[in-house]
Amino acid sequence: MSVADIVPVLRFPEFSGDWEGIRLGEIVSQSYQGVNTAADQVQYVSSGAPIIQAKHITSGELDFSEARSIGSADYKTYCSKFNPVLNDILVSNIGTLGKVIIVNEDQKFLIAWNIFLVRLAAEQTFPRFVFHVLKNTASGGYFERMKSGNATKFVNKTDMLAIRFGLPSLPEQKKIAAFLGVVDAKFAGLKARQEGLERYKRGLMQALFSQRLRFTKSDGTAFPDWEEKRLGDVLSVEMGQSPSSSSYNDQKEGLPLIQGNADVKFRLSAPRRYTSEITKICEIDDILLSVRAPVGETSKAIHRACIGRGIAALRANKPQHQEFWHQFLLRYEPKWAALEQGSTFAAISGPDIRSLKVKAPHPDEQQKIADALSAMDAKIAAVAGQVAKMQEFKKGLLQQMFV
Repeated sequence: MSVADIVPVLRFPEFSGDWEGIRLGEIVSQSYQGVNTAADQVQYVSSGAPIIQAKHITSGELDFSEARSIGSADYKTYCSKFNPVLNDILVSNIGTLGKVIIVNEDQKFLIAWNIFLVRLAAEQTFPRFVFHVLKNTASGGYFERMKSGNATKFVNKTDMLAIRFGLPSLPEQKKIAAFLGVVDAKFAGLKARQEGLERYKRGLMQALFSQRLRFTKSDGTAFPDWEEKRLGDVLSVEMGQSPSSSSYNDQKEGLPLIQGNADVKFRLSAPRRYTSEITKICEIDDILLSVRAPVGETSKAIHRACIGRGIAALRANKPQHQEFWHQFLLRYEPKWAALEQGSTFAAISGPDIRSLKVKAPHPDEQQKIADALSAMDAKIAAVAGQVAKMQEFKKGLLQQMFV
């Protein structure tokens, strides 16, 4: 690094002077992969010390909920090396790449082969500063650029220890880490609020669609009992048909093309290309149902578009309420697996969809249910927007605070 490279754009005013350009390997006291559970023939037990893999740190925190456990004898064999301690940094560098956490307390657990442990030389560094550096390195694409391997991608130890960055004085490291800790806490609070609202909505859907919770008419009297129908009685179902690939274009000739889930983002249509050959059409506000793997995923059309064979477009028949059935299908998503067919990939057919037995409330009750669930969606979307803004804010901070 040149001198110009190691002076950050954004800095606390009480600090000055250049940062020292270093490689991670220069400040590490220990670094290695976790236990090779297959080669070492680790014996798993129902209750013991958890051994975590990369998937257990992808959330940004240690997650022992689905970790397998090993017995006391195996734990004693491996604990001196493979039980992380306070302030160790764990990085996923095999398979899942670039997930980084810091160990916040001493606990009894081991790391497996696809986690890389970084233990710093305490006299030079503040671990939480380096933790943020490595997260910034991951978000900047370093792991993607350095990955090797075919079926399983990995970043080797040499490339891990070659990560280069600017290191300020210890007091400045601590100041930066403390500030970013506050930002992380704010983000975690927003994320927890979003997850809490999502849990509440799931519970509300369960109560409403099971009829444990019922709305009443404006005069306080009960709505009629829900009637058993077929989904084809309440919704029109248009199965997609893929146009010829020769009709695909990026010049906006014809209509946008929705082939499957690759053309959906955040449960809204997001077509990547157009087609000049119009086969089957969805209209704006139609419910889009994925009929090929992953079967049953539900979204909403915000485009008038041509739909390919991976999608069905559903529209409420009068006097049915469109948003009610949209919410119903969101809740029904996991249950489509029972109808999957096809040996190469899972799929459901038009008759499968139309023949599905459903309980239909009175249209006025449908309206009340839809309004309640849509109001929850609006709250969730508002908080999700704050989460996204906080992510962008932090990303900008990291780009300017680290060199």
